[in-house]
Amino acid sequence: LTKTTPPVPPTNMSSVSLDSSGQFLFMVNYWATPPTLSMYQVSAGSGQVTQFLSEALSNPNPVGVAVDPLGRVVVPFASGAVDVFQIANNVTLPILSGVLINYPIPVPPPTSGQPQGFLTSVVIDPATEIVYFTYSYPAPALQNPQSGGILAYSVAGGTTLVLTKISGSPFGALEEPTDIVTAGGYAYVSDFGSNYLNQYSLSFAGLGPLTPSG
Repeated sequence: LTKTTPPVPPTNMSSVSLDSSGQFLFMVNYWATPPTLSMYQVSAGSGQVTQFLSEALSNPNPVGVAVDPLGRVVVPFASGAVDVFQIANNVTLPILSGVLINYPIPVPPPTSGQPQGFLTSVVIDPATEIVYFTYSYPAPALQNPQSGGILAYSVAGGTTLVLTKISGSPFGALEEPTDIVTAGGYAYVSDFGSNYLNQYSLSFAGLGPLTPSG
């Protein structure tokens, strides 16, 4: 990798995502008060980014950001809540229409009855329009191996967007999943607790069998 542009000034950033066109970058600022979602325009020639929008978020501790092909921006919070924005065109630059929904994404209680878990990352699979969230638990709950996992929700609607939990969710038997990406019909999940990279097959119904790969 070769650095080609000046770094973006510090903004307490914690996660970034590009829209499907590659023209706009979204970044959540974890430690800001209140936390914010920033939007940048990406120069086609140089790749440099210019901030033109910042939106306050409704909860503390945003843990990720994902953008779907229809221009919906999903920001999950550690507490198990989600803000969803819609990108709307505004002549030369798009705008965010504001929070469409603040949606609860409950994390399953650990089987041991120990502390409540938290969301750790998000991805939207562009082929299936399914939103995947990984979740984990505080350190005491990690004494129970394979306590973390993956939550899967289908997306429906436009301005009346609805997230619907998919049958069989949560998936996986993970210790401390930290991130998830999808490509080519598969999902790949990093698991800090086990030091494995885990591979899943994808379908419209959710996730297929777990295939650990070291």
